[in-house]
Amino acid sequence: MRVIKLRVGDIDGDPKEIMKRWHQLRFDVQYAKNSMFQWWIVWHTVNQSADKIRKFLDRYAKWKVGEKGKRGDKPKLDFDCWPKQLAPVIGKTMNSAAPGINARTKTLVINTEQKSFQTKKASRGMLRSWTAVLLCHESMPSFTNPQPIPFDRANSGLYRDGKDWKFFMRLDKLESTTKNGKPKSDSHRDVFTVHTRRFDKSSRAILGGIDDGTIKFCGSALTFNARDRCWYVLLSYQREKRTVVGLDPTKTAFLKPGMKSPWLFRRDGRRTRIAATGDDVAYVRRCVMSQRAGRKHNYRFSTSHRKGHGDKRANMPLWKLTQRWNEFTKRHNHESARRAVEWCVESGIGTLVYLKPSEKRCRSARLATAGKSERQRESSSWDWFQFARYLQEKCDDRGVTLVINKPFAVAETEEGELREAVTAGVV
Repeated sequence: MRVIKLRVGDIDGDPKEIMKRWHQLRFDVQYAKNSMFQWWIVWHTVNQSADKIRKFLDRYAKWKVGEKGKRGDKPKLDFDCWPKQLAPVIGKTMNSAAPGINARTKTLVINTEQKSFQTKKASRGMLRSWTAVLLCHESMPSFTNPQPIPFDRANSGLYRDGKDWKFFMRLDKLESTTKNGKPKSDSHRDVFTVHTRRFDKSSRAILGGIDDGTIKFCGSALTFNARDRCWYVLLSYQREKRTVVGLDPTKTAFLKPGMKSPWLFRRDGRRTRIAATGDDVAYVRRCVMSQRAGRKHNYRFSTSHRKGHGDKRANMPLWKLTQRWNEFTKRHNHESARRAVEWCVESGIGTLVYLKPSEKRCRSARLATAGKSERQRESSSWDWFQFARYLQEKCDDRGVTLVINKPFAVAETEEGELREAVTAGVV
């Protein structure tokens, strides 16, 4: 699944009134999410879920060390993260906390948050995030800012108007009555144009594919950027997986992060480095961290007059440095994923195995340590999830099957680690 960002242009009707309604909907979505998690923690507290999880972990630890064939069935929890008894309570709570959003928007909010929270892993350890919250290892999710407004094909649409593309959406909820006096729910039909750049052929091709049905339109969102004070559509879409003639699915290549080079790619018994030795990563990280330390030093010893205008002015230089590092990691991940998949296509390899790094490996990999100083505590980490997403997109475009294995133990050398992974049969 991919996402493109399109800026909202001309709005049919009164723009001030419509945007005022959109801003209120953003707050309603925030209230709806917070109310949902409040009732979630209340239900599990009454159910004494924390004690049940602790007893389950004790049973699981005894079962794991037991002798195979005699230890019995694997223990399981007797309740879910989102039980069925909680669904009607959440629905009623949302109606009172966020009365302005319609039924479809509420359904999208519930489904999205429940799925992401149930499948998300904890920040540390192998537990799920929701079990870590109940065991007091992590804090409960809370939303302190207005949230994007979700929508999908059920309450929105896309059509061409000459050279422009227009969206129509039904996001809010209006209480009205029928001719017989019965209550009826209705919504405003908001219509607006989205901007596509003059030479941006890819965005227009994606919109055209969604319009004619060749590209699948997935759940999207309407969001507001406070920096440039503009509305944007985060349009999610999914292409059909291509089949490329000439790729042998029995041939397998391995890709993993290295300790002396950013990426190690193995095909046909040969090992190849991707992105050379990672000196560019070290150079950019040193530049960013030295500039960040220098600007902190200057700000600490500046006069009170220069310190004025609040935290926004003070943190603006640091935000720019953060954006610079994020853009570099994004460009590096994109190019590395593209090069790995292109090598598979050139060699006729139909299966690519990504050896996902463990938590210990993520801290000792070349991408995480290049350019770091032992004297300073630096927070410039690497976005491993972003690389896996780019790798999946490139494999889908080129018809290569991607296999992502579970994190494995780190060996003393890179050769030993790769040998352990192949011996374990990750394919």
